[in-house]
Amino acid sequence: MTRLGDYGRFGNQLFQYAFLRAYAERNQCEFQTPHWIGEDIFSLPCKRPNVELPTLAKERLAGEINIDAIGYFQNSYCLTWYRRPWVKEIFKINDHMMKKTRYNTGKVVVHKRRGDYVNNPAFCTVSDKAYGRFIDKMGFTDVIVFDDSRPADLWLSDFITMINAKVLIRSNSSFAWWAGTLGNATVYAPVVDDKTGTRDDIEFVRGNFPRTCDTRNIPGSTIHDDLFLGE
Repeated sequence: MTRLGDYGRFGNQLFQYAFLRAYAERNQCEFQTPHWIGEDIFSLPCKRPNVELPTLAKERLAGEINIDAIGYFQNSYCLTWYRRPWVKEIFKINDHMMKKTRYNTGKVVVHKRRGDYVNNPAFCTVSDKAYGRFIDKMGFTDVIVFDDSRPADLWLSDFITMINAKVLIRSNSSFAWWAGTLGNATVYAPVVDDKTGTRDDIEFVRGNFPRTCDTRNIPGSTIHDDLFLGE
């Protein structure tokens, strides 16, 4: 995938890498990528593209090889190609990054996605009121809250803190989904279904599976569904 690293943000890139690496291994192919930030954070093996291949934009690959794949691969079909223990192993943050990054452990952590979700017709922005109502309902105190207003260079610190949380109340974002997947926290996630706009009426459920969005009302959009990853 020659677009890995510039086709979506960090959470999207983890979905892309995990699916395509698993897909390549099962099809006995060599998986080639340009340099991307995951190589520095996780110490992943890398093989650079050495030949130009035909581009294939397809979210559910089914045996195609010798291609330059493009997609988000963030759907239930793609998740059947790998399991949680495997991604927890390949996406283990290396010692160098752990030592240079300040983070917290054992906390109740809330992640709110704002930024490009606001006013985007494909996404739902879970309101502060919805988060606050759930936190009060559960009786959580001493809560750490992360959102897009924090300085951009703290994103890795936030991610590691989320992975090492005791309880993670995540946003409907791929970044937060991966933090819930790679850690051992009790995860609560918002059920946004096909809602859009800023909403107060969002409920949270225990589990990391709820989809980040539902674009059924947007013709030609990428398929999104609930994200159950096998153990």
